[in-house]
Amino acid sequence: MRMTEKGRLLLHWLGILTLDAKELQQFADSMPAHQLRSVAQLAQDCSATWQQLATQLQRAARRSP
Repeated sequence: MRMTEKGRLLLHWLGILTLDAKELQQFADSMPAHQLRSVAQLAQDCSATWQQLATQLQRAARRSP
């Protein structure tokens, strides 16, 4: 995956998104109250996008020899 631009980009995204439970809690605790709803919605939207990618990858893996 490191040999293509898209592969490197995906690895970069995955590296950014690997937070443990403590880091997630610290992030949530530091969020200003007036931004909680909008950031929560953004997180939900991102979650849906990642779920779509996971589904597509699983389908491709089943088709692959």
